[in-house]
Amino acid sequence: AKNFVLGISLMMIVLFTLFMLVYGGINGYVGLRAWQWLQVVVPLQVPSGVYWVGFWLVAGAPIVARIIAGRAPRALTGVLSQIGDYWFAVFFYALLLLVAMDLMRLGLRLSGIMSVGQLDARLFVGATGAAIALVLVGVLAYGTWRARTPVITDYEITIDKPAGRHRELTAVLISDTHLGYTNGIARVRELGTLSNDLKPDLVLIAGDLLDDDLQPFLAADMASELGRLEAPLGVYAIMGNHDVRTGELPIFRAEIE
Repeated sequence: AKNFVLGISLMMIVLFTLFMLVYGGINGYVGLRAWQWLQVVVPLQVPSGVYWVGFWLVAGAPIVARIIAGRAPRALTGVLSQIGDYWFAVFFYALLLLVAMDLMRLGLRLSGIMSVGQLDARLFVGATGAAIALVLVGVLAYGTWRARTPVITDYEITIDKPAGRHRELTAVLISDTHLGYTNGIARVRELGTLSNDLKPDLVLIAGDLLDDDLQPFLAADMASELGRLEAPLGVYAIMGNHDVRTGELPIFRAEIE
């Protein structure tokens, strides 16, 4: 058993190291391209040391937030979590757009449409960088609005089996709310109102109620707001992979029961 535990621990260390190498490498690529763009469009040059320290603080925020969750002051964890949530979106879309930009530049050169001499590197970097920045701002704005605007989708399902005296049931399914520092108690109140307005017979919560950290859920007393969910046949929930750490599971269950 001891060897098994050591093997699992070693595997986790290896996987975490590989993840950090890949994550760090991709962030380095994104950061380098952003730095090159800033050198073109910003008249007063930012010292490279200041830029890279700031960049890695932002890029490291989502990792640090998850490591210190439940172990550091909630204010610090909350700030890092919100920075990290937005950075993951920037990171993902910036990577896709930057790779597309570099492939386009390579294609133009290889095809001879634009030779190295004809291609104004500063103009290309400035124009494509500005386009990417505008797309990222638009994506973040739309994503923030979309995340704060829940959508209700209706499904009708016919099940060929008896249900006692019930000829039909109305069920509300709530999933992946990721309650925490970004989605706070206001989101719980909104979901409670939306669900109760539908007058369901039962409510099902299909996991990932929390966003990896139990502390903001407890501090804001979100369980009390969840207690406002109304359903004659009950409210049922299962755990997801983002809900709680093993040691916190009894506390979480006690809060929501």
